[in-house]
Amino acid sequence: AETASPESDAFAARLGLERTFAEHVMRRPLVEVPRIVRPAEVHTYPWTADTQYLLHAAYSRSFANRPGFPDAPYEEWVSSVGEDDGFHPDLSRVALDDDGHVAGFVTISDNWIDQVGVVPAWRGRGLGAHLVARSLRALVKAGCDQAWLAVNVDNPAHGLYLRLGFEDHGMRARYTELKA
Repeated sequence: AETASPESDAFAARLGLERTFAEHVMRRPLVEVPRIVRPAEVHTYPWTADTQYLLHAAYSRSFANRPGFPDAPYEEWVSSVGEDDGFHPDLSRVALDDDGHVAGFVTISDNWIDQVGVVPAWRGRGLGAHLVARSLRALVKAGCDQAWLAVNVDNPAHGLYLRLGFEDHGMRARYTELKA
């Protein structure tokens, strides 16, 4: 459901369905975009044929501990991201530490921050905020006047996005049949 609410949850329950997934849909006008300094020991690189395997590694390591993480194989993930009509490889980035290990990533499609993730060892060090703020500035340069993203309702990154000026614009959900 593209729009979820307590009323849609009640309606689904009457149909024998339960909510099994929900995410906040968030929007941010692209005015007064913050500049967040990149952690000194991290460098970012755009999505290219030579770096896409690093983006996949960052994706896998960032979300491995998330409930229900699908862990898409390399070719499948690269294909699903790269073949999106609005995908911006030039705006999508992978972050590597000084030793060349993946630290995080962000992918951009149209005016959506499609995926952003930070590997556990780099969380709480400003990398996620930097990647999002950098993406917002890149979207401004690309001529966008607003940015969108979606974040799982139980993901603590929701607080980061609120601090960066995103506002909840709705919720979407997936419902499945109740198990007997």
